[in-house]
Amino acid sequence: MKLFTCAAPARAYYKVIIGHTSKYACEKLCVVGKWQNHRIHFVHNGTIEYCRRCNKDFKLYTGNNPHIRGKSPLLKIGVNLIKQFPLDPMHLMHLAVTKRSLFRLYGGQT
Repeated sequence: MKLFTCAAPARAYYKVIIGHTSKYACEKLCVVGKWQNHRIHFVHNGTIEYCRRCNKDFKLYTGNNPHIRGKSPLLKIGVNLIKQFPLDPMHLMHLAVTKRSLFRLYGGQT
């Protein structure tokens, strides 16, 4: 299986979904994020089961899903917009951890 590895803005462009800073931006679960300290957080509190996003949501798009902005042209060539777009660990974890570590090391604020 071929994969598309790209940063969040490029994934949003190719998949025709809402951007990574929106409260409906989670690409794996149907969860609504909350703004806290100028950041969006997708918190799982353990009591609610969230449904997983699936490729048929993109194929059957009717305009009432706040996560999807339109039909991706990649659907026409059989690309699975969930399984063939892995999340990028460098941007999700490594950059944030490095940034916080540097701020703490040099006395900055996070």
